Amino acid sequence: MRKVKVRLNSNSYEVHIGSGIFDHTGHQLEENGFTGKVIIVTNPVVKKLYGNTLKQS
Repeated sequence: MRKVKVRLNSNSYEVHIGSGIFDHTGHQLEENGFTGKVIIVTNPVVKKLYGNTLKQS
């Protein structure tokens, strides 16, 4: 997996790029302190391809 750091004045964040990363999204969120519900912004094509995988992770 490749990580790209986006540096902004007030907030910075990492973008994770790689194949199969949606299988581990839930675990990655937990490691970064997210314990409740999250919102994932997508489009109908990506949702159809990866929506169930994201929900299960």
